[in-house]
Amino acid sequence: MKHVFIINPAAGRAGATDLIPAIHRYFKTHGGSYEIALSAYEHHAMHLAKQYAQAGFPVRLYACGGDGTLFDVVNGSAGYSNVEIGAIPFGSGNDFIRTFGDTSRFLDLNAQVCGSAIPVDLIRFEDIYAINACSLGMDAAVVDHKNKRKWLHQTAGAMAYSAALFISFLSDIKNYFIVTIEDEEPIERDFLFVVAANGRFYGGGYQPAPGALLDDGLMDVLLVNAVSRTKVVSMLSKYRRGLHVSDSALCTLRTVRKLTVQAAHPVPVNIDGEIYHREKAEFELLPHAVQFILPSIVTAKDKRLEKLRQAMGPMPRYDCEQQESSTLKS
Repeated sequence: MKHVFIINPAAGRAGATDLIPAIHRYFKTHGGSYEIALSAYEHHAMHLAKQYAQAGFPVRLYACGGDGTLFDVVNGSAGYSNVEIGAIPFGSGNDFIRTFGDTSRFLDLNAQVCGSAIPVDLIRFEDIYAINACSLGMDAAVVDHKNKRKWLHQTAGAMAYSAALFISFLSDIKNYFIVTIEDEEPIERDFLFVVAANGRFYGGGYQPAPGALLDDGLMDVLLVNAVSRTKVVSMLSKYRRGLHVSDSALCTLRTVRKLTVQAAHPVPVNIDGEIYHREKAEFELLPHAVQFILPSIVTAKDKRLEKLRQAMGPMPRYDCEQQESSTLKS
């Protein structure tokens, strides 16, 4: 098994390039085959991941950056059975791995190398894959505003999301959508936004789908009805904590395999933080479409992770129990 660290030097404010000497030291001490690849331009990490995936040999691709780097690695290697994907967080949000609890544990190099891969679902939109969440409406407009304003790129995830949310208030927050869940009768009305989630978190820690599981073969679809700006402000705290789901007058939460959203004109569609403008968006859940590396020190204290831990295979060939922890961020 070859370990390839795809590093985004521009990720967040944490200095992902600090990984390089730590990686060299680790493999010099413990042995093993490894490579380091630096992304040099937008979506370069996607091309790098595809090159390694197409080579055909068993490989672990570690996305060293933020959610954008993980998006690239997933989309560059989706569909290749010889690939396992990991995430070493140096972004401002790191929302996908929040599902596993304390994200700092993903900075432990020894735990990453000694971790086992678990099957994780993906959401397909056209020929693009999301490992975490997709959305349309005011929510996607917030991401669009965030991406267009460079000064927000260096702001912490939740703070950047909140700032972009304030900017979105300046435009119409209602969105007339025709929403079709599976093959049911379409729902036509004004929505605030629609979310198709595989993971539990996005936007720097908001919880649109607090009960989502990454390997259950279903995506959690959240339909939020159009409300006033005053109501939006009052719901933000609950939305961040995942408590909005108890308000049936505000939102509907379903677990489904297919979702279609039709708009009257092209609107922003958020796919794991990447924005595409479409008049119609179709989402399909692909069960167990990727193998994701869970560091060996991540525990199952959270009952929502028990299924994930049970799905883990045997440990790699490394004698991890005799190795000392090697935390990257030290």
